[in-house]
Amino acid sequence: MILKISKRKRKAYLTAFAIARSYLWLQTQKPFLSSQNYQQKLDKKHIKNAIKLKQAILELNGLFIKVGQLLSILSNVLPEAYGEALESLQDRAPESSLENTEKTIKEALGKPYNHIFEKFEPIPLAAASIGQVHLAHLKSGEKVPVKIQHPHIEHLEELDLQIIENLVLLAGRYFKVSGLDNIYKQVRIMINEELDYTHEAKAMLRINESLQKQEKIVIPKVYSQYSSKKTLVTQFCEGKKITNKELYGAGKLNSEEVSTALMEAYCKMLLVDVSSLKLNSFLSSSILEFLIVSKSISENLTPLFINSFNASIIFCAVFSVSLSLPINPIFCIDANTLSVSFATMACKNFGISFRVLSVKV
Repeated sequence: MILKISKRKRKAYLTAFAIARSYLWLQTQKPFLSSQNYQQKLDKKHIKNAIKLKQAILELNGLFIKVGQLLSILSNVLPEAYGEALESLQDRAPESSLENTEKTIKEALGKPYNHIFEKFEPIPLAAASIGQVHLAHLKSGEKVPVKIQHPHIEHLEELDLQIIENLVLLAGRYFKVSGLDNIYKQVRIMINEELDYTHEAKAMLRINESLQKQEKIVIPKVYSQYSSKKTLVTQFCEGKKITNKELYGAGKLNSEEVSTALMEAYCKMLLVDVSSLKLNSFLSSSILEFLIVSKSISENLTPLFINSFNASIIFCAVFSVSLSLPINPIFCIDANTLSVSFATMACKNFGISFRVLSVKV
């Protein structure tokens, strides 16, 4: 990992400019190439540049891993080669050493890790952009995953976000993708919250309280006494990714039931739990259909709520379409801070009918 500020800047910008320059050079050759030859060269260029980008991300580490993860799921917008090259960042990012992990636990909880855990697996179950997860057993015997923030993340946060913002704007102009600047603003808010694990712990407690009657959804218990800004200890739950189509083909899961449970959970949290909002909603369990109509909009309807609501509905829609489930038009609320262009882009790529209800906040 490159820690020196000047070297981080140089690595990030030089990689971006090298990739951009390679595409510009190919563009100058286009008039002299057949369409088939040009496309072949372009495909090779995508693969080469995607690998170069991944190598740079792994060297920079930190928040750049988060950017790589986000780029890997934009394969319907960016060239496919980028999604394929960066996909591995979703589940396996660079790991922090056990020494750094032990140090973080002691600083965060005031005790050495062996005073808290009976057993602590030195090799993490998974590593992500901001932290990694180790399997452990509490002194009382419970099996728990321990989420621990990587060192240096806080120190480099502002610098990395500034670099990322500049690169996102450049990428948006070159690939002609509108709305990336708005997506970046939302990502910045998300990252700032993710850097404090107490937000995640509180959210899990609230969601658990909200969805207690949802039999098909399990929210892991939070061990608050062992959780802090940089550590999070929860109940261990076995699970599989809901996007794994093999689970549905084998008959282990009913895709319509999963989609319906997801939609009902989102609606419960975003519409029922927010009792100060007087909104009417309609939800069909046989066909995923959602229509939200403003009955009385109060000043409590904040842009953050609107963004969260729309992101949740679009997620459910995209998930359902990926499993070939029927879905009716999606209606979203529009606020000035919402990236409508991103919603339109996402829905268009997945064949979802999209309309916007303009609401003054």
